[in-house]
Amino acid sequence: MIKKILTRALPVCMVLMGAGAAAADELTVATPNDPSIDPHYLYVSTNAAYGRHVFGKLLDRDGDARVKADLAVSWKNIDEFTWEFNLREGVTFHDGSTFDAEDVIFSFNRVPNVPNNPASYESNTNMIETITATGPYTLVIKTKNPYPLLLRRISGVSIVSAEAVEGGTTADFTSGQIAVGTGPYKFSAFVPGDRYELVRNEDYWGEQPAYDKVIFRIMPDPASRMAALLGGDVDIVEGFSPSSVETLEAREGFYVAQRASARTLWLYVDIQNDQSPFVTDLDGNPMDNSPLKDARVREAMSIAIDRDAIVTHVMGGLAESANQLVPAGWFSHNPDIDSISIDVKRAKSLLAEAGYADGFGLTVHAPNDRYVNDEKIAQAVAQMLARIGIITQVETMPKSVYFGRLNRQEFSLSMIGWDNSLTGSSLMSLSAAFHTREKDRGYGGWNAGGYSNADFDAAVEAAEKEFDTVKQEKYLNEAMRILIQQDRGAIPLHSQFTILGVRDGVRYEPRVDEHFSAMLAQPSE
Repeated sequence: MIKKILTRALPVCMVLMGAGAAAADELTVATPNDPSIDPHYLYVSTNAAYGRHVFGKLLDRDGDARVKADLAVSWKNIDEFTWEFNLREGVTFHDGSTFDAEDVIFSFNRVPNVPNNPASYESNTNMIETITATGPYTLVIKTKNPYPLLLRRISGVSIVSAEAVEGGTTADFTSGQIAVGTGPYKFSAFVPGDRYELVRNEDYWGEQPAYDKVIFRIMPDPASRMAALLGGDVDIVEGFSPSSVETLEAREGFYVAQRASARTLWLYVDIQNDQSPFVTDLDGNPMDNSPLKDARVREAMSIAIDRDAIVTHVMGGLAESANQLVPAGWFSHNPDIDSISIDVKRAKSLLAEAGYADGFGLTVHAPNDRYVNDEKIAQAVAQMLARIGIITQVETMPKSVYFGRLNRQEFSLSMIGWDNSLTGSSLMSLSAAFHTREKDRGYGGWNAGGYSNADFDAAVEAAEKEFDTVKQEKYLNEAMRILIQQDRGAIPLHSQFTILGVRDGVRYEPRVDEHFSAMLAQPSE
């Protein structure tokens, strides 16, 4: 646990009033995502997006993934281990209690200690040695090692009320009992699987959102979401299918809001286990020596996948092929890694060299309600692997089940989509998803394939400590080269676009991190 040192003083009772926009009545959003109301439970980007409505942070990120002030108004790097933050005064929680440094310390200490958390937010705090208060509105954070990306990482930590949440549980958040934040919206009601309702926080310190009330209608079926939009029942559709773009654009009164996102999808490969759980021989029997441990097999699988076909036919052109874990043009994208072209003949040859000329059996696992067309992507991958003799099955499941099993390393070949906007680079994906698992040091919490390479780990750790961005990018490029080109430790697929269906009465421009934000929605003039 982060050490807690706190000096209390009387609160400064000054109210900061933001410039308020003219309010509209109600915004209704159809979403496939059932939220976690607890902002420290189940770290996936959809939950982070929900949390931003109700809970503030020390620092946040804008729609272009730039760090911006939130509950901290200023900060400085005292030395390579030490950061000082001045907090915003006059802020109140939704229950009327005063925000101060104690709440920040409580929140940071709570993050790694949420019971039975299938995906912890701990990767955003585990670099911290101590967090102390030198006054009610001044914090000092000391890191265990030099950590240049601290500001970006703490932008992933929501601040809750120590007074309200002390002793509370995730279930208490779900009921709304302790869902107390400082954000622009307040918790109003939550019916799991049906709806999540928010009301505007009239005492919010910043700019008031345009809508008095926001209703998230939880609708897992994409056809139902589309029908709700066309029928006038909702204003915006999240999780919009690329196959519906042409239909919506042809209808008067609607438009598609879209932009390239920071999310790249890839396949984890179990390269750790001799007996991988979903690898079989051609008779369906478990294999003592998993072919997935052979880099030639992993390369064969990668070049059997026609990424351009997936982009065109599954994603409707609203994605771009990927050859590594960050999109082209992003900081830390390695330009020296070759593009991955489909080559079925070479793929079969590689399998034969590895001793699997006749193939083997394999199951692809994926969520069916998390990424754009995730189940269809998994089916396409399976069909492409079948062309080189790998007899492939597909099993998909809701994300609420999938990510827990993924983190327990229960799959042989599994799909994930990683948002790179938190760090603005490949650092988080490399350190969390592929560094050797070291829970005490906070590495490898998402390493579902069991990948481990000492040279890779050293490059990632060097990048993490490097304040010089040129040197940092070199370390990250080297780590990516080892992972993708040398070890074939992951199979990149594509970077997806963010797309939403919107009725003409609402203006909305998507964020690069795909987080839906009701605060960005405005009535059309």
